[in-house]
Amino acid sequence: MTRQQAIHVLECALRLSEQIVALADGGDVTEAVRLDAERGQLLESARAALHPLDERSRALVRDITALNDRSVGLMQHRLRAKGREIDMARTGRRALAAYAQAGFAGAAHAGAAHAGAAHMGRHDAALIR
Repeated sequence: MTRQQAIHVLECALRLSEQIVALADGGDVTEAVRLDAERGQLLESARAALHPLDERSRALVRDITALNDRSVGLMQHRLRAKGREIDMARTGRRALAAYAQAGFAGAAHAGAAHAGAAHMGRHDAALIR
């Protein structure tokens, strides 16, 4: 592969990096991983022809790296958000189980629901009325 061909490969890898960022932002992990593998193959194929790096290829690699960092950051953010959602669901299930055990869940009688509401915040009490 010539240096010019390798630079063209870097440009293709840059376009893939842009797509990966968009996929990461949209949460399409499967497609992002697939394109990342394709990008890795492109970069590996161009590596030998680009040694040593000239200014153009260095700038492309810098841009690819920046986009990669951004896509990784977006995926980590989504992972943390999913973790928080799972924690909230777990907390909700525990609270529901505690209310059920205390006799509050499914109370057909308004007085029982109101009595349970006395132990909750104003917003929670409004939800069960």
